[in-house]
Amino acid sequence: MRQGIAQGTRTSEIVEVRGNLNAIEAALDSLVPGELLVIQPEFPEVGMEYFSRLVGAGAREVTLDRACARIPGLGVEAPEVRAAARNA
Repeated sequence: MRQGIAQGTRTSEIVEVRGNLNAIEAALDSLVPGELLVIQPEFPEVGMEYFSRLVGAGAREVTLDRACARIPGLGVEAPEVRAAARNA
């Protein structure tokens, strides 16, 4: 996987972190406003439990549709915009 990512032109840094939760926490800590983090944990249940605890503690959950709608030029509308268009 590292070789495939390294061959891409948009990757500027690869950070290897051992452990599901350590990797998720490191990724979240490195985010800046406007960035989208997509994860694929080895053990999805562990990731889901972690994010459930974050949301329970007040973190804000954002759907992929809503996140993509904030990216100019992507051509994706937020769900409420699509719903309004259907109901108009």
